[in-house]
Amino acid sequence: MLFKKKPEHVLKLFFALIFVLLFLNVVGIIFTYYINLNSIFINEYIRLFDFNTETNIPTFFSSILLLICGVLLLCIVIFRKNQQAQYIAWLGLALIFFFLSIDEFSSIHEKFTHPTRELLGSSQKGLLYYAWVIPYGIALISLAILYLKFLKSLPPKILKLFLLSGFVFLLGAIGFEMIGGKHVEIHGEENVLTAIYYSIEELLEMLGAALFAYSLLCYIITQFTSFQIIIEEKSKVTA
Repeated sequence: MLFKKKPEHVLKLFFALIFVLLFLNVVGIIFTYYINLNSIFINEYIRLFDFNTETNIPTFFSSILLLICGVLLLCIVIFRKNQQAQYIAWLGLALIFFFLSIDEFSSIHEKFTHPTRELLGSSQKGLLYYAWVIPYGIALISLAILYLKFLKSLPPKILKLFLLSGFVFLLGAIGFEMIGGKHVEIHGEENVLTAIYYSIEELLEMLGAALFAYSLLCYIITQFTSFQIIIEEKSKVTA
């Protein structure tokens, strides 16, 4: 008896988990702004599933998704090195995703906000209210230029998946972060629209990471035909 997990199945699992977390987050928003129950249980529930709270279940899940991407990239590095193919660009991506996984859980990026605001020298920040997007944006543009040749070398399907996942992730991580920041500067954090903005932001980040993991699995399966994990009844595993 053989069992093979297809990339599509993995993607569906990721999507299912993401939308379960989104539902639990929305329920928390409803409790916060429409059902005012002063209960320790409700408050703890909101903290556990709020997309805007650090070190809780959605944050942990996002961090794990990014870590999975890093591990898959490291697998590609090992496979390509064994085939004596170029792997440095893949290794660079692996390191970036390991950093993003740590950053997601420990919020390293937020430490850039205050010093960057001071450099801006203005009390009104608008779309740059969360000023960490400036140094990260510069790093992103530099990385895109550096990896242009690498992207062009990818198979067409994988390239499209890379670009789609990157667009979705960045639309949330930077796009909605900037829109939400402008709103927070004017109206503050404690309102429903702010909750909607940060929910969309985190949702897009998770979807983007899941799509990128899917694209990496597709690349591994199509480029390394000898790679497969087969689970037999006798619990014998071969790769």
